[in-house]
Amino acid sequence: MSSRNRQLQVIEAETELPRWGLVEHFNELRWRLLLYIVTYILLVAICAYYSEALYVWIAMPLFELHQAGGETHKLIFTGITEGFMAQMRLALYSAFALSLPMLLMQIYKFITPGLYERERKALRCFLIASLLLFIIGAALVYYFVMPAAWSFFLSFERYGAIVPIVLEARVSEYLDTVVSMMLSFGLAFQLPIILVLLARLKLVTASMLSSKRRHAIVLIFIIAAIMTPPDVITQVALAIPLLFLYEISIWAVRKYQN
Repeated sequence: MSSRNRQLQVIEAETELPRWGLVEHFNELRWRLLLYIVTYILLVAICAYYSEALYVWIAMPLFELHQAGGETHKLIFTGITEGFMAQMRLALYSAFALSLPMLLMQIYKFITPGLYERERKALRCFLIASLLLFIIGAALVYYFVMPAAWSFFLSFERYGAIVPIVLEARVSEYLDTVVSMMLSFGLAFQLPIILVLLARLKLVTASMLSSKRRHAIVLIFIIAAIMTPPDVITQVALAIPLLFLYEISIWAVRKYQN
């Protein structure tokens, strides 16, 4: 058998994809969605049971600063239902974060029947890279950005003043701030994935990204200012990694084009 015939057989094998009708697609989507919802509900119940431990973990960067300074602080709630609702929201957020791999897996399994093998490999790489980048962004917030930002905010406390100024943060406000920061960093860290996808669609090139670097720097700082609290520390903490990821994106797009 000639090499040309073998190539034709490979192409024919790749094009033999399962053909589903509308009913089969709907049933598959319903099954995948049901499987994820059940997993998410179970994780919500588990996270609600361990909500106190989750709150200790998420508030640790703030209380470590208090302990280092020798002051005693607490998180407060000013509404009757605020404490309960804050714990439930924490359980919902935590369950979503823990179920994210399951969600990506169900998306992959739903899409792959209509893809070639090489496209399946590319999709797996994109999903794994997207999850890892999201985790890196959230971890950067917890271990580096939050301690620096909280230290900056606590510097405005005045214990020896005639009228002392002391932080007594609401649990709901603290939770919203932390979750929004983790989500902002996790989404912003998807920049390489987005640019590589745009390159696959022939919308951008490596030379285009290199030539527009100055515009990208300005745009990155604008995005960082929008997605973070109104302080310089968190804005710079998001902008600097994004600039680094932009350079990685140029390298990745150039490698893809070659």
